[in-house]
Amino acid sequence: TLSSSSAASDVYKRQDLQDTIYAFGKWFAGRTTDNRLYTSTNRTTWTRVSAASLPTNFRGGGFAYSPTLNRLISVGLLQSGTTGYINYTDDGTNWTTVTISGVDAVTYYPKAEWCGSLGKFIVSFATKYTTSSNGSSWSSLSSLGATGNSFPRLAWSNDLGILVRTGNNLIYYTKDLSNWITITPPFGGQKGGVRWVPELGLFVMAASGSSDAFTSCLLYTSDAADEED
Repeated sequence: TLSSSSAASDVYKRQDLQDTIYAFGKWFAGRTTDNRLYTSTNRTTWTRVSAASLPTNFRGGGFAYSPTLNRLISVGLLQSGTTGYINYTDDGTNWTTVTISGVDAVTYYPKAEWCGSLGKFIVSFATKYTTSSNGSSWSSLSSLGATGNSFPRLAWSNDLGILVRTGNNLIYYTKDLSNWITITPPFGGQKGGVRWVPELGLFVMAASGSSDAFTSCLLYTSDAADEED
């Protein structure tokens, strides 16, 4: 169920929403290309947050929450430009915008992650990324030195102290957000979402098969610690 102050004109498709997260006692769902933000306390009934109450450049394509800071960040960008926007909130209602210039113009869905034991947020664009210990002040953009990564995905394991980042054809991982190791996966196709599953002690990644990007799906599991050895 979707509620909105302009429900008649607010045509909504599930695939339009790029990320969800739970913080401040409710769920958030957003998209990277405009300021649509939805909230829910039960994941069944969703209400669109009034655009007038959000920053002009609010984007919700990627969320990350720090329980240490009790701060939620949201990231996105204009698809036609090279400016990224990171918004942060300490209550889930009032947001502040930080502008990141010089991001990759081809980044469609930038993502964010809180790396708990490192005490830092990371936001990844296509080939560049930035980090922050507080969500308000961000480092200069660093480069992964690779191309073809317009759809970054991030997953952090506090158990291993490892961040995994996937792109179109490559997998990266790091223990310090500075030094990255590249892995070529054992299958083709566009790399999809990646998650750390603590119950299994594994990173699990989904990818579309190269023969049919819409119907074929492969699962790849990896123990990044073993990869390093």
